Amino acid sequence: MSWTKASAPFFSELQTNLINTMKKITLAASLFSLFLFTVSAGAQSIRLSNVDWSIFAQPGKHANISVVTEGSDKGQIDFTATPVQENTYFGIFHSVPCKTGATIHFECSAKAIKVMEQCTGHMYIEWKDADGAEIERERGPSMSENLSLTDASKLEMSAQAPAKAVTATLVINMEVSGPGSANGVFRIQSISFK
Repeated sequence: MSWTKASAPFFSELQTNLINTMKKITLAASLFSLFLFTVSAGAQSIRLSNVDWSIFAQPGKHANISVVTEGSDKGQIDFTATPVQENTYFGIFHSVPCKTGATIHFECSAKAIKVMEQCTGHMYIEWKDADGAEIERERGPSMSENLSLTDASKLEMSAQAPAKAVTATLVINMEVSGPGSANGVFRIQSISFK
């Protein structure tokens, strides 16, 4: 079989259709990854307010964290509880160096997207020594039915590094209880520390 100049328009049209199909598949995959960002425990991270935050979950469970917006200057994420996730925890963390006696101030802006039932969000700071062992944990404000569905709340805490602390790990998590009726969503709209 030989190809002639008459075959050229057919192949040109076929090539154009193939390119357009590939563009549609790429766009669909990109949109899917933007709207579905539920992750398993592991080395996943999200950039919020110019900082990379690692995502964690209870071993063998999933972190039900959805990206609302992601970016270097501002990022927003939702923490979602569902009945199938009872008795679990998941969240985000970021570690910074510190010295004994130093004060760390940690704050975020949060609001409820769906009323919190049998689930609670927490802010805390874990102090760790040079070997990475936890020395102590300071718990800050909780996020539960106290969060407004209309206005964001500023939640903040300050804590002083204990003796031998070289790292402060800043954490926001969701703890889901049960049985079978946990429900709720809270959104972190901004986050900062100093």
